[in-house]
Amino acid sequence: MGRCTFVDARGVRCRATTALELHHEQPFVRGGPATPENIRVRCRAHNELAAEQDFGREHMLTKKHGRTRPDMPPG
Repeated sequence: MGRCTFVDARGVRCRATTALELHHEQPFVRGGPATPENIRVRCRAHNELAAEQDFGREHMLTKKHGRTRPDMPPG
Protein backbone atom coordinates (compact mmCIF):
# COMPACT_ATOMS: atom_id res chain seq x y z
CA MET A 1 0.00 0.00 0.00
CA GLY A 2 1.26 3.52 -0.83
CA ARG A 3 1.90 6.05 1.88
CA CYS A 4 2.92 9.70 1.99
CA THR A 5 6.71 10.04 2.18
CA PHE A 6 6.72 13.38 4.04
CA VAL A 7 8.85 13.31 7.21
CA ASP A 8 8.55 16.14 9.74
CA ALA A 9 11.36 17.86 11.66
CA ARG A 10 11.06 15.25 14.45
CA GLY A 11 11.62 12.42 11.97
CA VAL A 12 7.98 11.27 12.04
CA ARG A 13 6.61 10.08 8.71
CA CYS A 14 3.10 11.07 7.60
CA ARG A 15 0.59 8.22 7.99
CA ALA A 16 -1.69 9.22 5.08
CA THR A 17 -2.53 6.47 2.61
CA THR A 18 -5.29 8.25 0.66
CA ALA A 19 -5.38 11.27 -1.66
CA LEU A 20 -1.80 10.52 -2.67
CA GLU A 21 -0.16 12.63 -5.37
CA LEU A 22 3.21 12.78 -7.09
CA HIS A 23 5.57 15.54 -5.95
CA HIS A 24 8.60 16.66 -7.94
CA GLU A 25 11.42 17.50 -5.49
CA GLN A 26 12.87 19.78 -8.16
CA PRO A 27 9.71 21.40 -9.62
CA PHE A 28 8.85 20.18 -13.11
CA VAL A 29 7.96 23.71 -14.28
CA ARG A 30 11.46 24.80 -13.29
CA GLY A 31 13.12 22.06 -15.31
CA GLY A 32 12.97 19.25 -12.77
CA PRO A 33 13.04 15.86 -14.46
CA ALA A 34 10.17 13.37 -14.39
CA THR A 35 12.46 10.63 -13.08
CA PRO A 36 12.01 8.24 -10.17
CA GLU A 37 14.87 10.00 -8.36
CA ASN A 38 13.01 13.34 -8.48
CA ILE A 39 9.50 12.12 -7.68
CA ARG A 40 8.03 11.38 -4.24
CA VAL A 41 4.58 10.24 -3.15
CA ARG A 42 2.87 12.85 -0.99
CA CYS A 43 -0.62 13.22 0.43
CA ARG A 44 -2.52 16.20 -0.95
CA ALA A 45 -1.85 18.34 2.14
CA HIS A 46 1.91 17.77 2.09
CA ASN A 47 2.06 18.21 -1.69
CA GLU A 48 0.31 21.58 -1.30
CA LEU A 49 2.70 22.53 1.51
CA ALA A 50 5.68 21.74 -0.74
CA ALA A 51 4.15 23.79 -3.58
CA GLU A 52 3.73 26.76 -1.22
CA GLN A 53 7.37 26.41 -0.18
CA ASP A 54 8.48 26.23 -3.84
CA PHE A 55 6.27 28.97 -5.31
CA GLY A 56 4.88 31.01 -2.41
CA ARG A 57 1.50 30.97 -0.68
CA GLU A 58 -0.01 33.84 -2.66
CA HIS A 59 0.90 32.25 -5.99
CA MET A 60 -0.65 28.93 -4.97
CA LEU A 61 -3.84 30.62 -3.71
CA THR A 62 -4.10 32.41 -7.04
CA LYS A 63 -3.68 29.12 -8.94
CA LYS A 64 -6.06 27.25 -6.66
CA HIS A 65 -8.86 29.81 -6.84
CA GLY A 66 -8.34 31.11 -10.38
CA ARG A 67 -8.01 34.72 -9.29
CA THR A 68 -5.59 37.39 -10.32
CA ARG A 69 -5.15 38.29 -6.64
CA PRO A 70 -5.94 36.03 -3.65
CA ASP A 71 -8.06 38.71 -1.96
CA MET A 72 -10.32 39.21 -5.01
CA PRO A 73 -13.67 37.43 -5.22
CA PRO A 74 -14.00 34.86 -8.01
CA GLY A 75 -15.24 36.50 -11.12
